[in-house]
Amino acid sequence: MIALLPAMPVMAQDDIGYASALDALAALRAMPGAGTLSLSGANNTFFLITEPGGAVTWRFTTETDPAHPAAIRMSTETRDGQRFRLLRFRCDGAEAACAQLIQNFTAEDARLNPRAQRLKE
Repeated sequence: MIALLPAMPVMAQDDIGYASALDALAALRAMPGAGTLSLSGANNTFFLITEPGGAVTWRFTTETDPAHPAAIRMSTETRDGQRFRLLRFRCDGAEAACAQLIQNFTAEDARLNPRAQRLKE
């Protein structure tokens, strides 16, 4: 969905709806109809899970990532008639590694969606 909506504003938040990244992962793995896991990234440091319907995509670190365990929840929401792409982060790893993960993901998102306006709630 990110590639289809490149001019949509982006908002980042910390609440992913679960107490931890591992709780989110366990819930999604148990969710009927969740998308297939696929390893990606340099050295297979993360994988993706898509919730049924495809409106919400999650990115989780693997044990090889220094920020592990971490989750990024990507979704869309309409507020005041405007559509936003929401990025929610939960990183339970080392503080410095988590900061680097968020910085790297934000930079990657900006590269893939150069026209998106960046907002922080």
